[in-house]
Amino acid sequence: MKSDISHLPAGKRRELERVVQILFEEFEDANGQATGNRRMGRILKVVLYGSYARGGWVDEPHTAKGYQSDFDLLVIVNQKELTDRVAYWERAEERLNRERAITGSLKTPVNFIVHTLQEVNDGLAHGRYFFMDIARDGIALYQADESELLTPKPKTPAQAFAMATEYFEEWFSLATSSQKIYLFCLSQGEHRDAAFNLHQATERLYHCVLLVLTFYTPHVHNLAFLRTQAERASPRLFHAWPRATQKERARFEKLKDAYVKARYSKHYRISEDELGWLATQIEELGEIETPILLTNTLSVAEGAAAAVEWTLAQPGNEQVRSVNAVVGETNDGFLNDIRGRHVTIADARHAIESAREGPVAEGAVGAGTGTVAFGWKGGIGTASRKLPQSLGGWTVGVLTQTNYGGVLTIAGVPVGVRLGQYDFRREIEQKKADGSVVVIVATDAPLSDRNLRRLAERAFAGIARTGSGFSNGSGDYAVAFSTNPEVRRTPERRSGTATVEQLANDAMSPLFQAVAEATEEAAINSLFAGTTVKGDRGTIEALPLDKVLPMLGVRASR
Repeated sequence: MKSDISHLPAGKRRELERVVQILFEEFEDANGQATGNRRMGRILKVVLYGSYARGGWVDEPHTAKGYQSDFDLLVIVNQKELTDRVAYWERAEERLNRERAITGSLKTPVNFIVHTLQEVNDGLAHGRYFFMDIARDGIALYQADESELLTPKPKTPAQAFAMATEYFEEWFSLATSSQKIYLFCLSQGEHRDAAFNLHQATERLYHCVLLVLTFYTPHVHNLAFLRTQAERASPRLFHAWPRATQKERARFEKLKDAYVKARYSKHYRISEDELGWLATQIEELGEIETPILLTNTLSVAEGAAAAVEWTLAQPGNEQVRSVNAVVGETNDGFLNDIRGRHVTIADARHAIESAREGPVAEGAVGAGTGTVAFGWKGGIGTASRKLPQSLGGWTVGVLTQTNYGGVLTIAGVPVGVRLGQYDFRREIEQKKADGSVVVIVATDAPLSDRNLRRLAERAFAGIARTGSGFSNGSGDYAVAFSTNPEVRRTPERRSGTATVEQLANDAMSPLFQAVAEATEEAAINSLFAGTTVKGDRGTIEALPLDKVLPMLGVRASR
């Protein structure tokens, strides 16, 4: 392993010498009273990795950008017990922070992780990118001997994708769960519990990013450390946390402290306004970067793979190493042989590449082929509204994937009750009207991410008008995005300060009305376009328009 740090300025070299000295002093103090086997415990290597090892570090703490790269260190020890951060390394961490914040003997932030030699070599043997990068670029600041690390064994692309998919499905789901708990706590006015669960959502998102991109994440709860590691793996994440003002930095610190203080300190206080700001920034970690795909529950991985492949293949993305795919799903397991997982990556990729402008096919097509709504054949539905020029002239378009239950209501008429379809009535009596609906909202209005979320939330007013009861098992989701170039996240806007023109809050009400109407119509259109389908476990009939239209005062022509 390399050991030359002559590429660093003299001041940085002196700082690193001091850091290594502190690590050894505090380790020896923590292990000084050890007995038995632990008396043989020792540090084998201290390795510098990251920007200071590769070159390209940033050291601009006093500029408008205010960014400063950290010293990233890997401490390799010879016993598993010595990786216990509280028992052996907590005082070293406190001392490093003290010497930077109080005495000023250190000018550079320090992050260090501790692993055994076996853990590092196992990581290399399993092709974990994080350890492979360290083995390639790392510089030994200390070595007990000249022994080399294991030769890395990179994974094949298929193996790497399978592992990344597994990590994503596990950790993104956990992050979503924490966010749901946060929203519940917030609705109950439990701000401290809300802050803790917001911390957990953020922590899990960062773990998700690191595991998907590097196959490694440190076992820590320190959001500042996790943020640094994740931003190094994907620099585009830097913009998720504004840090230009003291107020913005303080709010992040309050979230970071929530892991301990929100639970145990009676003095911890956080306002609803602060929680709202933090939640908005956390959602930035999931901004839309790919085409949006819809599929069935067990084909999400194939859809995500296709979205990632297609996005990476686009001109200008040759150096991109991080993509957040967006895939919506509903469970169509009655008509579809869902366990067969017949949707392939090639199918999903073909769907992206064959997408065209113009009218969208409706009914039992694509992801709507196997869905059921209100006991009849659901599917894909679309509708739109255009505001008059006096209200901005903006357009709102909606696409729905309907797979949910309730009592079908059209234009205020209780169609489901009047039809009295036996199977459907039995579902209502037995309270089995579960399912899901996915709503995709597009607008050309220049909306901020906050107002896009508000627009998505109003879409469910339209779903409610169709008779949905949003039952216990119903997993309903809406995604909204703007096509307006004024709010697009361009590389230039990501890299610095940008002036963005966006619609004011007071102008949102007409768009709220438009999205509610368009969503209601799109859901009904999915039923009107539906056709009878015989599937894996039975047949679902199309909505009988010859009976429905007269109820609405319309002559049937079907």
